Parts: sequence; structure tokens; C-alpha cells
Amino acid sequence: MTNAIPNNWQNDEVLDGLDILDKQQLIGTPFRILGCVFQSNNDGISICYIDAERADGYTFTFLDASTGVRAQIVSYLTGKGLDAGLDTGEYIDFKLVVPNGLRVSEYEVPQKGPNGQQIGTRTRMARTYYLTTNGQRGAAGKASSKPAAQKRTTAAK
Repeated sequence: MTNAIPNNWQNDEVLDGLDILDKQQLIGTPFRILGCVFQSNNDGISICYIDAERADGYTFTFLDASTGVRAQIVSYLTGKGLDAGLDTGEYIDFKLVVPNGLRVSEYEVPQKGPNGQQIGTRTRMARTYYLTTNGQRGAAGKASSKPAAQKRTTAAK
């Protein structure tokens, strides 16, 4: 979103950064991750701030602290040997295409009070978002070097 800046503000500094998108806007929308940073909030929860770009060139940030997107990115970075920057506050630069955007899993969880105790049988809806894949396993998308197995035929007697 770009707003016109009044003429009398033209010589002032401009705050840099990307728009933060709600993950709901990324369901089924392809995008490319440009990098991320992990920072802990006041409660000690590690949040992953993800910079990304849509196919139309629009760049944005979204964040996740769940067992979904955050965990997938940690796994990806660990597998690529890029995990030295985890929870350091340092930006980790990498490119990763998410071909079908995000998907969401909705489920009920017990509602808890301020002391962490469950409140009767009350529940609340929760959501976990996940990065989508291209629908293929690494080996499944590659041509096999083994010859195809011969089919046995038997003649009826």
C-alpha cells in the first residue's frame, strides 16, 4: 500500500519495512520466501518473521510462531545447514518457492484460564498454517535409473 506523502513531509526520513500480511491472505496464493529472522517476544516465544514476494512483485512480511510454518522453516534451514542464525535476531537470507501458498488446519483446543487450568469443557477454535509443497517427493519427481520391471504373464491351460 502506497499513500501520497504531503509536500511538507518530503524532506523527512521515511520508515523502511514491508507490509505485514495476515496469513489468511496467503492461503492458496503462490509466493517466494526471500529470508527470515527469528526473534523472541516478551514471553520468550520465538517468532519467525518471514519476508516474501508474490508473483506480481509485491513484497511483504508475515509471521509465525507455531508448529506449522515456523517449524517447517526451522527444518528447512537445518537441512540446508543455515540454522546458525536461529533465534539470534540475525536475518537469514534464502530463497524458497511455496508453490501453492499456505494451507490452514482448524481444530478445537481446550480453553484455559490465566493459571493454565482448563475451564470446564469449554473449547476455542485454533488455526495452524503450513507451507504447501509441489505435491511430489524428491525421488518421485526424478526419472528412475532402474529399468522398469517386466510384467509376468501366464497362459491359461
